[in-house]
Amino acid sequence: MVNFYSVVSARYEVMKDKWKDVKLEIYYNKGHDKNLNRMMDDLKKSLEYYSKSFSPYQFRQMRIMEFPKYASFAQSFANTVPFSEGIGFVLDVKEKDPNIPF
Repeated sequence: MVNFYSVVSARYEVMKDKWKDVKLEIYYNKGHDKNLNRMMDDLKKSLEYYSKSFSPYQFRQMRIMEFPKYASFAQSFANTVPFSEGIGFVLDVKEKDPNIPF
């Protein structure tokens, strides 16, 4: 097993929802809410697709956590995804634009 992990900490706001019996949470900094609804919908679409195509989602929660724009990436851990503010939370995505946060 690789000794690799992520520590993300802030005074977050939290958007909560549910997909089937899985608790969904998006942790974000106040004012960085441009794409939250879109990100939550995309999270549900992803869980639906991957559960059908690969295997049922095995955890009871899924969390996306914003981190500062010192880098532009997202990193997937078992049930937590640290996600750069620059590729989702503060990006001004219009309906006709590619859905970068997705």
